[in-house]
Amino acid sequence: MDVRDKTENWAFKEYKDKYSAAGVVTINKDRDALRDFAIGMRLFYFHPQGNPDFASTAYQNSAVATPNFGWGAPFGNEGSDVEFGAKNGLFTVASDWTLNLSVLYSTGHLIKKPLEQKIRKGKSATKYKKDMHYVTFIMSDGDNLNWILDGCHRDEKYFANRHRGSFPIGWKIPPLAADLAPIVMDWYYQNATQNDVFLCGVSGAGYTIPSSFSDMEAFAKLTHKYMKLTDTKALCIIDEAKNFENDARDSLKKFIKENKDLEGIFYFAGNYYAGWQGDIYFVDEVPVVFIRYALWKGSSTSGPEQLIKELNSMQGDNFSAVVVHVWSYGLNEVKQVIDKLNSNVAVVNPEEFLLLIKEKQKK
Repeated sequence: MDVRDKTENWAFKEYKDKYSAAGVVTINKDRDALRDFAIGMRLFYFHPQGNPDFASTAYQNSAVATPNFGWGAPFGNEGSDVEFGAKNGLFTVASDWTLNLSVLYSTGHLIKKPLEQKIRKGKSATKYKKDMHYVTFIMSDGDNLNWILDGCHRDEKYFANRHRGSFPIGWKIPPLAADLAPIVMDWYYQNATQNDVFLCGVSGAGYTIPSSFSDMEAFAKLTHKYMKLTDTKALCIIDEAKNFENDARDSLKKFIKENKDLEGIFYFAGNYYAGWQGDIYFVDEVPVVFIRYALWKGSSTSGPEQLIKELNSMQGDNFSAVVVHVWSYGLNEVKQVIDKLNSNVAVVNPEEFLLLIKEKQKK
Protein backbone atom coordinates (compact mmCIF):
# COMPACT_ATOMS: atom_id res chain seq x y z
CA MET A 1 0.00 0.00 0.00
CA ASP A 2 1.25 3.47 -0.87
CA VAL A 3 0.88 5.53 2.34
CA ARG A 4 2.74 8.65 1.29
CA ASP A 5 -0.48 10.67 1.29
CA LYS A 6 -1.83 9.15 4.52
CA THR A 7 -1.93 10.85 7.91
CA GLU A 8 -1.70 9.73 11.53
CA ASN A 9 -5.41 10.43 11.83
CA TRP A 10 -6.08 8.05 8.94
CA ALA A 11 -3.83 5.37 10.46
CA PHE A 12 -5.64 5.61 13.77
CA LYS A 13 -9.14 5.42 12.30
CA GLU A 14 -8.27 2.68 9.82
CA TYR A 15 -6.54 0.39 12.31
CA LYS A 16 -7.97 1.50 15.66
CA ASP A 17 -9.00 -2.02 16.64
CA LYS A 18 -5.54 -3.39 15.84
CA TYR A 19 -3.67 -1.23 18.33
CA SER A 20 -3.00 -2.46 21.85
CA ALA A 21 -4.80 -0.76 24.72
CA ALA A 22 -1.57 -0.95 26.77
CA GLY A 23 -0.57 2.66 26.01
CA VAL A 24 0.66 4.95 23.24
CA VAL A 25 3.94 6.36 21.94
CA THR A 26 4.17 10.12 21.25
CA ILE A 27 7.54 11.05 19.80
CA ASN A 28 8.50 13.88 17.49
CA LYS A 29 9.03 12.90 13.87
CA ASP A 30 12.68 13.96 13.94
CA ARG A 31 13.56 11.07 16.32
CA ASP A 32 13.80 7.33 15.82
CA ALA A 33 13.30 6.23 19.42
CA LEU A 34 10.93 3.38 20.31
CA ARG A 35 9.81 2.57 16.77
CA ASP A 36 10.84 -1.07 17.18
CA PHE A 37 9.26 -1.20 20.64
CA ALA A 38 5.99 0.31 19.42
CA ILE A 39 5.74 -2.21 16.59
CA GLY A 40 6.49 -5.13 18.89
CA MET A 41 3.93 -3.99 21.46
CA ARG A 42 1.35 -2.85 18.83
CA LEU A 43 1.25 0.64 20.33
CA PHE A 44 -0.09 3.57 18.31
CA TYR A 45 2.92 5.75 17.46
CA PHE A 46 2.27 9.41 16.69
CA HIS A 47 3.04 12.98 17.72
CA PRO A 48 -0.08 15.17 17.90
CA GLN A 49 1.76 18.48 18.35
CA GLY A 50 -0.87 21.22 18.53
CA ASN A 51 -3.75 18.76 18.15
CA PRO A 52 -5.10 17.97 21.63
CA ASP A 53 -8.46 16.73 20.30
CA PHE A 54 -6.76 13.98 18.27
CA ALA A 55 -4.45 13.21 21.19
CA SER A 56 -7.40 12.82 23.55
CA THR A 57 -9.14 10.45 21.12
CA ALA A 58 -6.00 8.31 20.80
CA TYR A 59 -5.29 8.36 24.53
CA GLN A 60 -8.80 7.17 25.34
CA ASN A 61 -8.31 4.16 23.10
CA SER A 62 -5.86 2.95 25.76
CA ALA A 63 -6.83 1.39 29.05
CA VAL A 64 -6.79 3.65 32.09
CA ALA A 65 -3.50 3.93 34.00
CA THR A 66 -1.31 2.97 31.06
CA PRO A 67 1.86 4.71 29.81
CA ASN A 68 2.35 7.43 27.25
CA PHE A 69 5.90 6.73 26.07
CA GLY A 70 7.73 9.71 24.62
CA TRP A 71 7.59 13.43 25.37
CA GLY A 72 6.22 16.79 24.36
CA ALA A 73 2.65 16.06 23.25
CA PRO A 74 0.30 17.65 22.53
CA PHE A 75 1.33 21.16 23.64
CA GLY A 76 5.11 21.03 23.85
CA ASN A 77 4.98 22.19 27.49
CA GLU A 78 5.93 19.74 30.23
CA GLY A 79 3.33 20.72 32.82
CA SER A 80 0.46 21.01 30.33
CA ASP A 81 1.37 17.78 28.54
CA VAL A 82 1.64 15.70 31.72
CA GLU A 83 -1.59 17.09 33.15
CA PHE A 84 -3.40 16.52 29.84
CA GLY A 85 -2.31 12.89 29.93
CA ALA A 86 -3.42 12.57 33.56
CA LYS A 87 -6.91 13.84 32.77
CA ASN A 88 -7.10 11.26 29.98
CA GLY A 89 -5.92 8.43 32.24
CA LEU A 90 -2.34 8.10 30.96
CA PHE A 91 0.94 8.72 32.76
CA THR A 92 4.14 9.84 31.04
CA VAL A 93 7.33 7.81 30.62
CA ALA A 94 10.01 10.21 29.36
CA SER A 95 11.59 8.13 26.60
CA ASP A 96 11.82 10.18 23.41
CA TRP A 97 15.54 9.38 23.07
CA THR A 98 15.37 5.78 24.31
CA LEU A 99 16.88 3.17 21.96
CA ASN A 100 16.95 -0.64 22.00
CA LEU A 101 14.00 -0.95 24.37
CA SER A 102 12.64 -3.94 22.43
CA VAL A 103 15.89 -5.77 23.25
CA LEU A 104 16.06 -4.63 26.87
CA TYR A 105 12.41 -5.57 27.39
CA SER A 106 13.26 -9.18 26.55
CA THR A 107 16.01 -9.60 29.19
CA GLY A 108 13.82 -10.64 32.12
CA HIS A 109 14.85 -14.29 31.78
CA LEU A 110 18.44 -13.29 32.59
CA ILE A 111 17.52 -12.03 36.07
CA LYS A 112 17.80 -14.73 38.71
CA LYS A 113 16.30 -13.01 41.75
CA PRO A 114 13.98 -10.12 42.65
CA LEU A 115 15.35 -6.60 43.02
CA GLU A 116 16.45 -5.90 46.58
CA GLN A 117 18.00 -2.71 47.91
CA LYS A 118 21.35 -2.98 49.67
CA ILE A 119 20.00 -0.95 52.61
CA ARG A 120 17.91 -3.99 53.59
CA LYS A 121 21.09 -5.82 54.61
CA GLY A 122 22.12 -5.10 58.15
CA LYS A 123 22.40 -1.31 58.36
CA SER A 124 21.26 -0.15 61.81
CA ALA A 125 18.71 2.64 61.94
CA THR A 126 19.74 6.15 63.04
CA LYS A 127 18.23 7.13 66.40
CA TYR A 128 16.37 10.41 66.62
CA LYS A 129 18.06 13.14 68.68
CA LYS A 130 16.22 16.36 69.41
CA ASP A 131 19.23 18.65 68.96
CA MET A 132 20.04 17.41 65.43
CA HIS A 133 19.12 18.88 62.06
CA TYR A 134 18.48 15.95 59.72
CA VAL A 135 19.15 16.40 56.00
CA THR A 136 18.57 14.12 53.03
CA PHE A 137 19.59 14.58 49.39
CA ILE A 138 17.52 13.36 46.43
CA MET A 139 18.76 13.40 42.85
CA SER A 140 16.18 14.75 40.41
CA ASP A 141 14.94 13.37 37.06
CA GLY A 142 15.25 9.67 37.80
CA ASP A 143 11.86 9.11 36.21
CA ASN A 144 13.53 9.93 32.87
CA LEU A 145 14.03 6.58 31.15
CA ASN A 146 16.43 8.16 28.64
CA TRP A 147 18.77 9.24 31.42
CA ILE A 148 18.59 6.05 33.48
CA LEU A 149 19.32 3.80 30.49
CA ASP A 150 21.92 5.97 28.78
CA GLY A 151 23.71 8.49 30.95
CA CYS A 152 23.33 8.18 34.70
CA HIS A 153 25.20 4.89 35.10
CA ARG A 154 28.31 5.93 33.18
CA ASP A 155 28.54 9.63 33.91
CA GLU A 156 31.16 10.55 36.53
CA LYS A 157 28.83 13.27 37.84
CA TYR A 158 26.28 10.65 38.89
CA PHE A 159 26.33 6.88 39.42
CA ALA A 160 29.91 6.54 38.16
CA ASN A 161 31.14 9.21 40.56
CA ARG A 162 34.15 8.17 42.66
CA HIS A 163 32.53 9.50 45.84
CA ARG A 164 29.32 7.49 45.45
CA GLY A 165 28.90 5.23 48.45
CA SER A 166 30.73 7.54 50.87
CA PHE A 167 27.54 9.40 51.88
CA PRO A 168 23.78 8.74 51.78
CA ILE A 169 21.93 9.74 48.61
CA GLY A 170 18.49 9.11 47.13
CA TRP A 171 18.02 8.13 43.49
CA LYS A 172 14.61 8.43 41.88
CA ILE A 173 14.00 5.61 39.41
CA PRO A 174 11.32 4.87 36.79
CA PRO A 175 9.64 1.83 38.38
CA LEU A 176 8.33 0.50 35.05
CA ALA A 177 11.97 -0.11 34.12
CA ALA A 178 11.73 -3.28 36.22
CA ASP A 179 9.71 -4.67 33.29
CA LEU A 180 10.97 -2.46 30.46
CA ALA A 181 14.70 -2.99 31.07
CA PRO A 182 15.14 -5.67 33.76
CA ILE A 183 18.83 -6.26 33.07
CA VAL A 184 19.59 -2.55 33.49
CA MET A 185 17.66 -2.27 36.74
CA ASP A 186 19.39 -5.39 38.04
CA TRP A 187 22.75 -3.75 37.26
CA TYR A 188 21.83 -0.66 39.28
CA TYR A 189 20.74 -2.72 42.28
CA GLN A 190 23.78 -5.00 42.12
CA ASN A 191 26.15 -2.02 41.90
CA ALA A 192 24.48 0.13 44.55
CA THR A 193 25.98 0.56 48.00
CA GLN A 194 24.21 0.70 51.36
CA ASN A 195 24.30 4.49 51.00
CA ASP A 196 22.40 4.42 47.68
CA VAL A 197 18.63 4.39 48.16
CA PHE A 198 16.19 4.06 45.27
CA LEU A 199 12.91 5.98 45.42
CA CYS A 200 9.76 5.53 43.39
CA GLY A 201 8.98 8.46 41.19
CA VAL A 202 7.80 10.65 39.96
CA SER A 203 4.79 10.43 40.57
CA GLY A 204 4.33 6.71 41.12
CA ALA A 205 4.30 4.16 38.31
CA GLY A 206 5.08 7.06 35.96
CA TYR A 207 5.18 10.84 35.73
CA THR A 208 1.76 12.36 36.28
CA ILE A 209 -0.15 14.94 38.30
CA PRO A 210 -1.99 12.77 40.85
CA SER A 211 -4.60 15.40 41.74
CA SER A 212 -5.61 15.49 38.04
CA PHE A 213 -5.48 11.75 37.27
CA SER A 214 -8.77 10.38 36.00
CA ASP A 215 -8.66 7.13 38.00
CA MET A 216 -6.36 7.43 41.00
CA GLU A 217 -7.45 4.09 42.43
CA ALA A 218 -6.19 2.24 39.34
CA PHE A 219 -2.99 4.29 39.25
CA ALA A 220 -2.34 3.72 42.97
CA LYS A 221 -2.75 -0.04 42.52
CA LEU A 222 -0.27 -0.04 39.62
CA THR A 223 2.15 2.07 41.65
CA HIS A 224 1.98 -0.38 44.54
CA LYS A 225 2.73 -3.26 42.17
CA TYR A 226 5.87 -1.58 40.86
CA MET A 227 7.02 -0.37 44.26
CA LYS A 228 7.01 -4.01 45.35
CA LEU A 229 8.91 -5.05 42.22
CA THR A 230 11.56 -2.38 42.82
CA ASP A 231 11.71 -2.75 46.63
CA THR A 232 11.00 0.97 47.07
CA LYS A 233 9.25 2.28 50.18
CA ALA A 234 9.41 6.04 49.61
CA LEU A 235 7.32 7.75 46.94
CA CYS A 236 8.12 11.02 45.15
CA ILE A 237 5.24 13.18 43.93
CA ILE A 238 5.07 16.22 41.66
CA ASP A 239 1.84 18.15 42.09
CA GLU A 240 0.53 21.64 42.72
CA ALA A 241 0.95 22.64 46.36
CA LYS A 242 -2.13 24.85 46.11
CA ASN A 243 -4.22 21.71 45.70
CA PHE A 244 -2.71 19.90 48.67
CA GLU A 245 -5.64 20.30 51.03
CA ASN A 246 -8.12 19.12 48.41
CA ASP A 247 -7.54 16.87 45.39
CA ALA A 248 -3.86 16.28 46.13
CA ARG A 249 -4.51 15.07 49.68
CA ASP A 250 -7.25 12.77 48.39
CA SER A 251 -4.89 11.32 45.79
CA LEU A 252 -2.26 10.67 48.47
CA LYS A 253 -4.84 8.76 50.48
CA LYS A 254 -5.28 6.43 47.50
CA PHE A 255 -1.53 5.67 47.42
CA ILE A 256 -1.50 5.07 51.17
CA LYS A 257 -4.57 2.83 51.12
CA GLU A 258 -3.04 0.57 48.46
CA ASN A 259 0.46 0.36 49.98
CA LYS A 260 0.75 -0.57 53.63
CA ASP A 261 4.55 -0.64 53.33
CA LEU A 262 4.78 3.02 52.28
CA GLU A 263 7.22 4.78 54.62
CA GLY A 264 6.43 8.27 53.36
CA ILE A 265 6.06 10.70 50.48
CA PHE A 266 8.39 13.42 49.21
CA TYR A 267 6.35 16.21 47.65
CA PHE A 268 7.90 18.32 44.88
CA ALA A 269 5.92 21.53 44.31
CA GLY A 270 6.37 25.13 43.21
CA ASN A 271 9.51 26.95 42.11
CA TYR A 272 12.49 24.62 41.84
CA TYR A 273 10.33 21.96 43.57
CA ALA A 274 10.85 23.81 46.87
CA GLY A 275 7.78 26.03 46.91
CA TRP A 276 6.56 24.95 50.34
CA GLN A 277 10.00 25.16 51.94
CA GLY A 278 10.09 22.00 53.98
CA ASP A 279 6.59 21.75 55.44
CA ILE A 280 5.73 18.33 56.87
CA TYR A 281 2.22 16.91 57.12
CA PHE A 282 0.81 13.56 58.11
CA VAL A 283 -1.84 11.90 55.96
CA ASP A 284 -3.27 8.77 57.58
CA GLU A 285 -0.13 8.60 59.76
CA VAL A 286 2.21 8.69 56.74
CA PRO A 287 4.63 11.65 56.59
CA VAL A 288 4.38 13.90 53.54
CA VAL A 289 7.55 15.98 53.26
CA PHE A 290 7.82 19.04 51.05
CA ILE A 291 11.25 19.77 49.59
CA ARG A 292 12.94 22.57 51.58
CA TYR A 293 15.95 23.39 49.36
CA ALA A 294 17.00 22.91 45.76
CA LEU A 295 20.64 22.63 44.74
CA TRP A 296 19.70 24.06 41.39
CA LYS A 297 21.21 26.84 39.32
CA GLY A 298 18.90 29.86 39.54
CA SER A 299 17.27 28.91 42.85
CA SER A 300 17.83 30.68 46.18
CA THR A 301 20.37 27.96 46.99
CA SER A 302 21.78 27.90 43.48
CA GLY A 303 25.28 26.82 44.51
CA PRO A 304 26.94 24.66 47.18
CA GLU A 305 28.11 27.62 49.30
CA GLN A 306 24.59 29.08 49.56
CA LEU A 307 23.17 25.69 50.54
CA ILE A 308 25.90 25.15 53.17
CA LYS A 309 25.05 28.50 54.72
CA GLU A 310 21.33 27.72 54.83
CA LEU A 311 21.72 24.23 56.30
CA ASN A 312 24.19 25.35 58.95
CA SER A 313 22.02 28.29 59.98
CA MET A 314 19.11 26.09 61.04
CA GLN A 315 18.74 24.98 64.64
CA GLY A 316 18.36 21.37 65.73
CA ASP A 317 15.07 19.48 65.76
CA ASN A 318 14.60 20.20 62.07
CA PHE A 319 14.32 18.23 58.85
CA SER A 320 15.45 19.39 55.40
CA ALA A 321 14.92 17.46 52.17
CA VAL A 322 17.15 18.76 49.36
CA VAL A 323 16.59 18.06 45.68
CA VAL A 324 19.73 18.04 43.54
CA HIS A 325 18.92 19.14 39.99
CA VAL A 326 20.95 16.74 37.86
CA TRP A 327 21.22 19.15 34.94
CA SER A 328 22.86 21.65 37.31
CA TYR A 329 25.00 19.58 39.70
CA GLY A 330 26.19 16.09 40.58
CA LEU A 331 27.68 14.14 43.47
CA ASN A 332 30.85 16.24 43.64
CA GLU A 333 28.80 19.25 44.71
CA VAL A 334 26.76 17.17 47.16
CA LYS A 335 29.98 16.01 48.82
CA GLN A 336 31.22 19.60 48.87
CA VAL A 337 28.13 20.55 50.88
CA ILE A 338 28.29 17.58 53.23
CA ASP A 339 31.97 18.13 54.04
CA LYS A 340 31.24 21.64 55.35
CA LEU A 341 28.17 20.96 57.46
CA ASN A 342 28.22 21.62 61.20
CA SER A 343 28.38 18.76 63.68
CA ASN A 344 24.68 19.13 64.56
CA VAL A 345 23.67 18.50 60.93
CA ALA A 346 23.27 14.80 60.16
CA VAL A 347 22.93 13.55 56.58
CA VAL A 348 20.78 10.43 56.30
CA ASN A 349 19.26 8.50 53.44
CA PRO A 350 15.64 9.29 52.43
CA GLU A 351 14.12 6.21 54.07
CA GLU A 352 15.93 6.93 57.36
CA PHE A 353 14.77 10.53 57.07
CA LEU A 354 11.12 9.46 56.94
CA LEU A 355 11.56 7.00 59.82
CA LEU A 356 13.15 9.73 61.96
CA ILE A 357 10.19 12.04 61.29
CA LYS A 358 7.82 9.29 62.41
CA GLU A 359 9.95 8.61 65.47
CA LYS A 360 9.83 12.28 66.43
CA GLN A 361 6.06 12.31 65.93
CA LYS A 362 5.66 9.51 68.50
CA LYS A 363 7.63 11.31 71.21
